[in-house]
Amino acid sequence: MIPRKLHYCWFGHGPKSQLALDCIASWKDLAPGFELIEWNESNTTKYQNKFYRDAYRNKAYAFVADCVRVQALQEHGGIYLDMDMLMLESPDSLLGYEFFTGYEIDKRPAYGYFGGVAGNHFFREMSQYYNTNRYNRYSPPVITHLFKDLVTENNLEKNEVILSPAVFYCFPYQEREKDYRQFVKSDSLAVHLWDHSWSDGDGFSKDFTRNSNSWLLTEIAKITRDFLWYGYPYSYFRRYLRGFSRILYHRLLGISKTNTHD
Repeated sequence: MIPRKLHYCWFGHGPKSQLALDCIASWKDLAPGFELIEWNESNTTKYQNKFYRDAYRNKAYAFVADCVRVQALQEHGGIYLDMDMLMLESPDSLLGYEFFTGYEIDKRPAYGYFGGVAGNHFFREMSQYYNTNRYNRYSPPVITHLFKDLVTENNLEKNEVILSPAVFYCFPYQEREKDYRQFVKSDSLAVHLWDHSWSDGDGFSKDFTRNSNSWLLTEIAKITRDFLWYGYPYSYFRRYLRGFSRILYHRLLGISKTNTHD
């Protein structure tokens, strides 16, 4: 049986948004008998593998949370919630599973609301990924993409389930500007509100607006630092070059279009 623990992550030392506070309030209201555990810089020393440290150094806090959530569930069991997951019903009906998650869309499980017993095979394999890989800024390892071949109907064992999108993800991302309440279904236990509270400090979308020469030199310096100072292996160097070249191409293409229209 899944223990009555609700896990969430908050990194970066910034203030929580009002929406995040409202979501936490909904958890406390609808799951009063659950232990609420916040994972942050102060209590995650044991989870600070190279992936964690790389992502944190780049202020990619969403990816730090990905790394921590699976390790926390692997060790403690319980339920993990994203900070923009508004609870609508008690999670008690989920406690009988060995593992559960929900589809965000057809054939794509998501991990904003998922849980299971400590030591579950999915948590173990997810944790193994983060313990053996490095964070790549140019090809961010989004958790929903990483484990699409792992968490499938064919790999489910006894008393494990992937729930329909209506349960946690009834509110479509493309409709996020609308009132979520019109999308809630009778079997919805929560609704993901797509808040994106964390913005990655080294995100290259921001870099696109900078002076081109300055941006290029900065990125080259970061790549050099990763390999000379932080010991990234050669395989990552090749991935970095592919990702960096792709971004640089789109950046230059955008500059070219801007100049054409001037």
